[in-house]
Amino acid sequence: MTTSRGLATEPREGPLPLVVGITGHRDLRGEDRAPLAARIREIIAELQSRYPHTPLLLLSPLAEGADRLTARVALECGARLCVVLPMPKAIYEADFAEPESVAEFNGLLRRAERWFELPLLPPNTPAKILPQGEPRNRQYAYVGAYIARHSQILIAFWDGLASDAEGGTAQIVHFKLLGVPEPYAFADEVSSPLDPAESGPVYHVVTPRASHANRVPQAFRLIKLFPRMTSATPWQKPPMTGSTPA
Repeated sequence: MTTSRGLATEPREGPLPLVVGITGHRDLRGEDRAPLAARIREIIAELQSRYPHTPLLLLSPLAEGADRLTARVALECGARLCVVLPMPKAIYEADFAEPESVAEFNGLLRRAERWFELPLLPPNTPAKILPQGEPRNRQYAYVGAYIARHSQILIAFWDGLASDAEGGTAQIVHFKLLGVPEPYAFADEVSSPLDPAESGPVYHVVTPRASHANRVPQAFRLIKLFPRMTSATPWQKPPMTGSTPA
């Protein structure tokens, strides 16, 4: 690229970022963190090679486990970080039992270029979401829905097992592949029932869990999932998609 005076200049980054979302298990095994971090670096390197003049922006709620591991590696690789919290920060921090976890959370939050809190879904109130339970889980599902809808690519650190857990990784994967259903529509967005479902690809990294004793076949394998038309009930059945192993 040259200027009108013929002086060479470096190409500038595009003004709009490629937004990458993250969802995943909180209970990663200690011995898996290094290979999982290597997978994140591979994914980021692939995207940076494919879109060399487009900045990468990671959208994350900074829960323990997959969210934070991805945030740390993404920042090391030059990506930007935007944090969306599922509830008021002071209430969300109750998830993190150890002082070290709270410090890690706040340290990453300070490195984010922006962070914000989602509103409470009716009929939730601050008092209702204080304890663990269904109202709090609905806020986790809400933040997952937000990330699925506002990212071009979703990275999922997931064991691949179907689950009906509200706000769990399986549910968020289905939000990305099948579109975000009611009651997780966003009040500040104008939409119509005639609009097509907003969906997109999922980079599924097969991820064991510390809380599950079952062996996970092909751990750390990267599988790229793509949406297609399906009548599957969201998050209660395996995703009906095309897939490409990587």
